[in-house]
Amino acid sequence: MLYKVKIMFPILLVFFNIESICEINNNSVIEIAEYADYQVINGEGSATKVVEAFDISSGESIKKENAYVVSTKTVSITLSDVKEELYIYFESIKFRCDFKRNPYFPNGEKYDSNIKFSYDGEEFNYFQITTSTMNKELPVADVKKLNKTSYELLYEPYYDPKYYGFFIKGTPISSFLRGNLRDDKIKNLYMAGEDTIDNIYCKIFKGQIASSGDTITVWLAQKYFYRPKYIEIKSNDKLTVIHNIFRNHMEDIWFPEKVVYETYSINNIYKKKLLLNRVILLIHADFKINTDLPADIFKIHYPKGSNVFDTRTNKSHLIK
Repeated sequence: MLYKVKIMFPILLVFFNIESICEINNNSVIEIAEYADYQVINGEGSATKVVEAFDISSGESIKKENAYVVSTKTVSITLSDVKEELYIYFESIKFRCDFKRNPYFPNGEKYDSNIKFSYDGEEFNYFQITTSTMNKELPVADVKKLNKTSYELLYEPYYDPKYYGFFIKGTPISSFLRGNLRDDKIKNLYMAGEDTIDNIYCKIFKGQIASSGDTITVWLAQKYFYRPKYIEIKSNDKLTVIHNIFRNHMEDIWFPEKVVYETYSINNIYKKKLLLNRVILLIHADFKINTDLPADIFKIHYPKGSNVFDTRTNKSHLIK
């Protein structure tokens, strides 16, 4: 009888260790990620946003000087600018971006736009003054109070380096690993393995976005305190890929130096993916982390005479 007990005891002990090792590893990842999540309080500095659009049939980049266009025999329509020079401020959930844009009208005429947009924790504001060769003396002001959905869809992913570069869809990594994604949830989240991206060791986590059913897979880099090195979000006919490169700020703070955001169309019949567009956000070396910001920097002050259109109420009012 004693002989049987000696054989069974080490077997039970080994079984216990294998059963608990995944939970122990994931908890340590969450703790390290949570530490890094709250190391960055605010930031300020310049960045460059570059956009590329691609012809679906040829896969080639579509360009015209500094604008991407779709061309037919009769008309040429601007899709997007190639380059925008940005100046960014952020603090916690607050964000502001000032930049200039130089796109084209459909007739080929170039025009200039000075744009500011911000979220001050309560309101989303957008202010644009446009001038062109046809209207140099009377700039056109486009002033809006944006609703939250417009801000999150049109601006946040493409201008805010934290959105996919430091967090995952604006969600702190530790919160994501607990099954959250902004106002959504992640179902069946599990550690899917390990990999190296750009020679950086990563742990892979995979789950399903509750509201859409899309699959999300993230490669969290151990060296960068489990910041997202690579992200894939996949539906039946669309694939979004985010690839991040990091720069070290101070001892243990890693912040994005480059965020590459690509959108693909998936052809399920031919088992192919076609690149539709690429947005590259380059964060310059002058970018400061945990610095002093002016108290009212996230408030946009509209000039007198501006007609402000509130997209939340569909009403406008004049600034006096």
